[in-house]
Amino acid sequence: MPVFDFSSASEEKEAFVCTYTAFTSDSSEKTPDDPILVLDNQQKQWSHHSTGVFCNQSQWTAFEFKEEDETFRSNILRIDARFVNLIKWLGENRINVLLSGENRADGYAVYKIRENAFHGGTKLSAADGFLQYVMERLLSSSAPEQEDEDEELDESGDSMKLTSIQSISDFLNCAGRTMPDNIRLWARRNLAVARSSEVSAEERRHAQRALSIMTNIQWKNNYFEAIELSDEYSIVDMAVPSNWAGKTLEQLNIRSRYGISIIGIRGLEETNVNPSASYALHPQDVLIVLGHNTEIQKLREMKE
Repeated sequence: MPVFDFSSASEEKEAFVCTYTAFTSDSSEKTPDDPILVLDNQQKQWSHHSTGVFCNQSQWTAFEFKEEDETFRSNILRIDARFVNLIKWLGENRINVLLSGENRADGYAVYKIRENAFHGGTKLSAADGFLQYVMERLLSSSAPEQEDEDEELDESGDSMKLTSIQSISDFLNCAGRTMPDNIRLWARRNLAVARSSEVSAEERRHAQRALSIMTNIQWKNNYFEAIELSDEYSIVDMAVPSNWAGKTLEQLNIRSRYGISIIGIRGLEETNVNPSASYALHPQDVLIVLGHNTEIQKLREMKE
């Protein structure tokens, strides 16, 4: 299958260059006037509905249009900063997508992305529900802060919830910095626990349940606030029980013994969102707890 490259790159192999600029947007709905991304259309006008795959973004920031038996490569010129990680994930996994866009003077403005079936055409994939869920979450997020390119993204439908380890991991990679930094740090640590073979099955289940709850929250800021997640689960502040003071998190084994997760600790000077197992609790610490309301109430009753 021939590939036509419209990137204007020289034939000599050159160092990787990012072809796009990222712009900030807080819009909750995408249109040709405020697109997800803009592709180069100087050499060819693209169809309203076009199929293809995003390139591996660490090698080429482009999209490969598939038209009959030919493939045309077009550079990404502009992209909503909230979608950088999603496009990267789509490219790394070579996921076939259906773009909806409009040809304009400054490029092909893409305002909708759907996952289509492997054999191409306009038939949607059964996995499109996950992609639409992620996009809906990104559209309801605020524009992220500047991306840290050296950061490792991995840890080494209509009512869809993130419950499986794979869906949680994929969502964290796609969401990038649209999630607050402290939430992402906490999630990655718990993802490692949920995948570990060195902890008990019960602790892995607790970690996975906590991850599912936390990633299904639409975070808007960098602070842990008291949140009633449902009739059964909450995130609350709680004083350190007197018999916990001076003991490390490892000694207390809180997740296994009490069925709750410590997602942060507020000390006198700062909030620790990634406390190590060797952290010893101080009487003046404030625990940021996620768990079942029944278990939280039990802890409240024992703290005296």
